[in-house]
Amino acid sequence: MMAETNEPETDPISEAVGFIENILSNNSDQQYQGLKGLMLCSTSHVVELFKNPSFYYHIKRHPNHKFTHLSTSSNSQQQQSGIGVTSPTSSSTTDSSSDSSPSTSPKSSPPNNSCSSPSSNHSSSPTSSPPKYSEIDLGRLKKKKRSHIKNLIDLCLSETKKVQSAALRLLWHLSAQADLKVLLFEEGVLDKLKMLMVNDEKYNFELDSRQNGVHRSEVQLASSAILQNITEYKFERGEINPNQVKIVNEGIVELILLPRSKSQDKRVQFLTTLTIANLSMNEENHQVLDRCQAFDFVEQFVTTNSLHMDLVCHWITLQPHIPLLHSKYPQVQLFALYCLYNLMRNDQYKVEVWKGLSVNNGVQSIFLLLHSSHPKVVELARKIADQLQIEEPSVTVNTTKIGTDLKKLFNNSEFSDVCFVCDDKKLYAHKAICASRCEQMRAMFTWGRESKEQEITLPHIPYQAMYGVLEYIYCGLATINWENACDLLQWADFFSLAGLKSSCEFYLWHYIDLENAPIILSVADRYRCIQLRNVCANFVIRNWDKIKDTENWINQVSPDIKDFILDKIYSLITCSCGCVCNCIDDSTNPKPLDAES
Repeated sequence: MMAETNEPETDPISEAVGFIENILSNNSDQQYQGLKGLMLCSTSHVVELFKNPSFYYHIKRHPNHKFTHLSTSSNSQQQQSGIGVTSPTSSSTTDSSSDSSPSTSPKSSPPNNSCSSPSSNHSSSPTSSPPKYSEIDLGRLKKKKRSHIKNLIDLCLSETKKVQSAALRLLWHLSAQADLKVLLFEEGVLDKLKMLMVNDEKYNFELDSRQNGVHRSEVQLASSAILQNITEYKFERGEINPNQVKIVNEGIVELILLPRSKSQDKRVQFLTTLTIANLSMNEENHQVLDRCQAFDFVEQFVTTNSLHMDLVCHWITLQPHIPLLHSKYPQVQLFALYCLYNLMRNDQYKVEVWKGLSVNNGVQSIFLLLHSSHPKVVELARKIADQLQIEEPSVTVNTTKIGTDLKKLFNNSEFSDVCFVCDDKKLYAHKAICASRCEQMRAMFTWGRESKEQEITLPHIPYQAMYGVLEYIYCGLATINWENACDLLQWADFFSLAGLKSSCEFYLWHYIDLENAPIILSVADRYRCIQLRNVCANFVIRNWDKIKDTENWINQVSPDIKDFILDKIYSLITCSCGCVCNCIDDSTNPKPLDAES
């Protein structure tokens, strides 16, 4: 009897690295095989290899190396796809996160908080103590931070049709992963989508064969899906998309969305309509969308299609649509209701819709939409309410009317019993309203020295910042712009106005660039804006070579934050086995540099 031989187990991660090497070649057949192979690999492995270049280089140098974990982030363990159009069976959920602010005296400046201890942000070696970042030359390892996803994006314009189609299909799949949406945008996927649109228009003037026509349809469909995925309003764990304003400012509404909204392919129409609806959730985009009459196309998609549209049932996932119910535009509300109604016709999704509405204030949104001035919105809201067997409460409070009445009292001297003086300018207020909306002011008016004063001078608070604070207290929102966003965030934190603080944080997300990233990072850290700090820190790390020598980084950022960033960079170039290997894959460096130890 022959003895059994134990063949080495194939490492799927090393296999994925091999497929990535194929797409880096100049041979179209190898590129195609690599693209097809990556589609069959574990999504979590592929995402981690593209997101974390050091992981790729480590596996390349140490093939079949077994890891105890893929990444320091818990997110990389999930094989579940992010929010987006992936496949008819994919689904996702959203969390919301918030942070609280401590109480302090209103006449003193808010305290500064140093960022988290750097040592808690990188994983230590299970076998030996790796060198600290102060002991290694991070510049020598900068290639380790370059993701090969740009090479994949470039294949979208390949002249070989099968390579182009396969690249777009893979990007369609990867763009639905929350961890890659921002990276894809920053690596230039939008530029390639715009070039595809220009090429697509050229086809209108040529007589194509049937084969070319099929390929053109595939390109339109995949590129529309990629664009929809990178424009989604919220990501998997509830993070707000930081690139929506930048995407609209690239001119995609007129260049891509309006032409695609007239496509003969209903799938392309649907994806384009969802993209417009996603972008409309950011108020900064409203002016552009209004000017282009984009909302008319959103409504037309619903009114020109059958109420029972099987396509929608098979194409949409639940997550992107519930946030759209909160839109201020009836056209977007109508589209969201239309998609939810079609989902609910399938018993498989009915339970998911109910659960999704329950945890996202969706039921309350349905009740509010029952009183919409748009008859089609009311009709669909009623159909959904009947399907879910929910009844509107017999007693409702018209919060909109209450809010409108309170706005009339904002900075109104009539019946005012307190006046705030900032920068020698007066702001009129009412103690009862301020105390009911802000615990800090309640304390101030109850036992503070200010409780006996009708005119309160606040020398440390800029007038525009205090104006925004009171505007939020009376109106539920504040006028935020780049000039007042950082000041307003500071004093929203000071007065423990979590909603206003979140609004400022949300606004700043969309304006992070190479010049202001160090400033926004410092502000986010000082006032405990966890999500903003993470978004900004990741931006700095991705653009480290361009930011590290700027005046703002050198002079405006505290040593603690610099250590925090350097530690995160170090964690990216440190393999899970504890070594720092510099596997430079370059023709000018045929041999890898020695690992530092």
